[in-house]
Amino acid sequence: MAGIDYVDVRLEDDIEEQAGGWDPLPAGKNIFRITEAKQEKAKSSGNPMLVTTLEVIGNADGSECDSMGRTTIQRYSYKSDKGEKATRFVRGRLKNFLTAAGVKLDARGSFSASQLIGKKIVANVAIQTKEVENTETGKPVKLTSNKIDHEEPYEGEEIDDEEGVEAQGD
Repeated sequence: MAGIDYVDVRLEDDIEEQAGGWDPLPAGKNIFRITEAKQEKAKSSGNPMLVTTLEVIGNADGSECDSMGRTTIQRYSYKSDKGEKATRFVRGRLKNFLTAAGVKLDARGSFSASQLIGKKIVANVAIQTKEVENTETGKPVKLTSNKIDHEEPYEGEEIDDEEGVEAQGD
């Protein structure tokens, strides 16, 4: 008789290993609503970063899209361990995001993360694929994720939270 720690799953040989995750958002420009924003420390470096959750609320042209309601997480570092030039770059990315969202910085160049909640931006979605090693099997697996960049202010019409993008024009 099998012990209490015996897991009888019956994984057949024809079952492919999966790295987990989800289907990424399709590539292209979308309108996003910022639904969460908080400061955290990166697990690998311990460097501070802003972690945001962005919800797709329409295509950049104002039309509805299949991705409406889906979310993605975007991280903006404040500091890089790769030197001053890299730190200036990641801070510039953060500043671009904050400018696109209409966040006003205080005299110290700082802000409250709560200012971001509910703000809308337009941003480009790119798909990244990289190969990493599965830590349990040692086999390489491909991970696919989204990269959000080229954020810009949303200057379109108001968006109905329940219905998505409203029709433009009369």
